[in-house]
Amino acid sequence: MINKVFAPEYEKDENGWFIFPRDVTWRRKLFPQIAMEHPSKMNMYVCQEIINYVSEKGETILDCFGGTGTTAIGALVGRSIVLMELERPYVDIQRETIKLWQERDILEGSVMSLQGDNRKLLPFPCDHMIFSPPYANDMQKKTGGALNEEIQRQVDQYTDSMLNFGRLNEFFYVQGMDLLYDKVAESVRSGGTVSITHRDRSRAGKRLLFADSIIRSLTSRGFSILAHHKWKAPGAFQSRVNEARGAKVILDEDILMFVKDK
Repeated sequence: MINKVFAPEYEKDENGWFIFPRDVTWRRKLFPQIAMEHPSKMNMYVCQEIINYVSEKGETILDCFGGTGTTAIGALVGRSIVLMELERPYVDIQRETIKLWQERDILEGSVMSLQGDNRKLLPFPCDHMIFSPPYANDMQKKTGGALNEEIQRQVDQYTDSMLNFGRLNEFFYVQGMDLLYDKVAESVRSGGTVSITHRDRSRAGKRLLFADSIIRSLTSRGFSILAHHKWKAPGAFQSRVNEARGAKVILDEDILMFVKDK
């Protein structure tokens, strides 16, 4: 069991949700400008607190949905980070970031960037995994999916593979995630952890509880819930659009942490 307090420096609101700062300024200092264009980046302060809570220096953390490489900040505090990413443009951003950090001589750990389908790259031995899975149907076709026009433009610019989870319909998405969770369970050592951040969505006025399915998926594969927190995620452009239309807006994001049973 972890004898630490999660995010001790941050306050909570009246709902008990953590309040983390926006990370734009910090991200601009560390990442190349092109990294700012990814439409759905994990908040760096959330990622930092997860890393501090679940891991120690020298341990290996794997992010199987690497994106632009937010989880790589763990290498700045002595962790060994492995990023897996399907799309070449995002792999290029990860590697540009690694080169930048090497030139600045700020790495205390290491970062490995692997391109490919995580369902084929896994299992990969590690101490911990941290990731934020995409949604089904988000990017299922050019200029389509569940995203607003501007975010869809960004996605189309950098996302080509039809193997991308965000391009799968709900049936194939569920099948793909089931296979992925099997390989996650094979990858993480006993006593290691899996941390997932995910925001519920609204459909036809009803809230879709993604956290419940994530919990079922991992507890059925030999994991126990270590902690379940929520944080008040800053309103994205799409949230403001939905709110203006009178649609239900999800303001909180789940931070789910699991430990693999010994």
